[in-house]
Amino acid sequence: MAGLAPIDAGKGGWRWWLAPLAMLLAVSLWFVPMLLAVASNGSPEYVAYRNELLFKQTVSRYAASWHHVKSWYYFIVEVVPPLWLSVEPAAVLAGAAFHNAWRERDARVWLPLTWVLLVLLFFSLSPGKRGVYITPALPALAIAALPFIQALLARNGVRRAGLILGALFFTAGAIFAGACAAHARFAVEAMALANLGSPLAFYLYVLLCGCGLAYAWARVPLAAWPVALGSLAIVFSYFIAPAMNGENSSRDFMRAVQSQVKPGEELALVAYKEQFLLYLDRPIVNFGHRRVFEGPQESYDAAAWLNGAPNRVMLVPADQMKDCFDANSPKAGVSSDEEWFLVRPPAATSCAEKGDAGKAIQYVAPMR
Repeated sequence: MAGLAPIDAGKGGWRWWLAPLAMLLAVSLWFVPMLLAVASNGSPEYVAYRNELLFKQTVSRYAASWHHVKSWYYFIVEVVPPLWLSVEPAAVLAGAAFHNAWRERDARVWLPLTWVLLVLLFFSLSPGKRGVYITPALPALAIAALPFIQALLARNGVRRAGLILGALFFTAGAIFAGACAAHARFAVEAMALANLGSPLAFYLYVLLCGCGLAYAWARVPLAAWPVALGSLAIVFSYFIAPAMNGENSSRDFMRAVQSQVKPGEELALVAYKEQFLLYLDRPIVNFGHRRVFEGPQESYDAAAWLNGAPNRVMLVPADQMKDCFDANSPKAGVSSDEEWFLVRPPAATSCAEKGDAGKAIQYVAPMR
């Protein structure tokens, strides 16, 4: 077949079958010891761990995801256009070459393109979607373009496209930097949303991108597009992302929550997010993780614990407040697109009677 090296040709093609065997061996380094540990221990905790990984977090999460639910076209419309910018211009300009290679059954092209299509199809069929899921398709798209990348980059149209795209990015950055300098409302709101106290990052982007584009225009037109993206990556990584980290990681939220807990109060977390545990400065109580399949039972157990002793307070998301907890409880803040409340006794007796305070789990925060 065109573009595909002979598998055997009398030179030991059996060695190709070592690749899938090596993959299975690598998987078995974790999989087999895990199964042996569960079988030898037999405790409910070990069995729950195995079932969580093998069934709930794989089969159930793919077939009937309980969060990150998106439309079937999510990857094609909302992920690929903005996040594959590094290869999209070349892929678009190589469209005719892709078509011809596919028609001629050139395996150097159709194999990686099939890889791309299968990844997109497989994850699009699942209701739960996140942008990182289709990352394995991106290198395959680059590999598919390799047979004609040299001829593609030699075209004047490709160079002009790179200069135009780089100039568009530079212009957008310059407009926003100018809006920041003029204290335009939309710019001020955008910086506040990103937790940026200064427009320095945008000024730096304009400087880096502008100098790079000037050099590319004079010497290496092909460098224009990489310069624009590279400048953005540098500025975002070192200036914008660290400023956003406090909010995105829930660090600032948890610090604010713990500052509202009175001295001597015992704090509990209900339906919490994993990242909350990373920013604790005290021991806490929780009632298990991801009990969404048990209906309101976690709220019942939490209510029983809350009414069990004085000086207790719980961090509860808005969707768990109904029926069991005081609707007038103070708002603790917003995190992970949810409102959270600090709830103090008493919880509703009807809920506490259905709960088991013994389900409370003590968690000691790691020393810092």
